Amino acid sequence: MSLARWAAKRAFLSQSTAGIPGVIPIDEFCAFRHTPGGLPAGTFVFSLQDDGEHPDPINGLQTQDWTVHAPYEDAIDATTLIRSTCKISFRIGRLHLLVAYLGSTGFGPVAWYRVHHPIFPRQCRLWFDTGFKIGRVTPRRESSMVLFHVALGAALHCTPDQIARTAPPVLEELHEEFFKKYKHLDGATAR
Repeated sequence: MSLARWAAKRAFLSQSTAGIPGVIPIDEFCAFRHTPGGLPAGTFVFSLQDDGEHPDPINGLQTQDWTVHAPYEDAIDATTLIRSTCKISFRIGRLHLLVAYLGSTGFGPVAWYRVHHPIFPRQCRLWFDTGFKIGRVTPRRESSMVLFHVALGAALHCTPDQIARTAPPVLEELHEEFFKKYKHLDGATAR
């Protein structure tokens, strides 16, 4: 719980001071004081440890980019609700931490089995099985952080069975699309 609280506090602070519109309401910051044994509602923390070499000891990113899963009748609401969410990833050495703030939107995280290790809460309801093909991506600085970040999706009113019957997003394509969208992050190709 200590690691989850530490990560969430840093992520919330980072999101509020990043120079982009704030998504996390100020009341959620106060929730840390009011819930000393937990996190603000709708906050999820995942971890990953990789075996790669990273030239920068610490790095991070935050977006509101999600692969959204929702029944057809909820699609319009999902588009509006997702704007009040964010995910913040940071890496310290080889430890990756991802904080997903979904607030009171009703969304739940959709994680990738063997990629996203839930720290808080200790279990995740919605999973995809991993099927990643390393040969289909261009290795870049921070590829592992980007893959960890973009792979986490969000679902509204979906059951585990519905997610299991859904074709998972093509993670390799999400990786490449991220670097196309955020070209300024692609500073150097891995050697």
